[in-house]
Amino acid sequence: MLVLVLAKTSGLKPGKFTVMINDCHVYENHLKSAVQQLANKTYVLPKVTLKEGFDSFYEFDADCFEVKDYKHSGKIEFEVAV
Repeated sequence: MLVLVLAKTSGLKPGKFTVMINDCHVYENHLKSAVQQLANKTYVLPKVTLKEGFDSFYEFDADCFEVKDYKHSGKIEFEVAV
């Protein structure tokens, strides 16, 4: 969604957004939920489009997006790690 907004407001075509994660870890109290998430069925990615009606990066909000064919395997509880 960020790529769509940045492309729209800069007059470019959406491309790839690559992220490097430096410190990825799972807390002990998240282990059961993480294993459940990895075991869940995967689905085809939904179609995300950006509605017309804004020109500035600072004008967009959640209502600017349209998401079609979104499927998931249900909610997974992850306890807050303190």
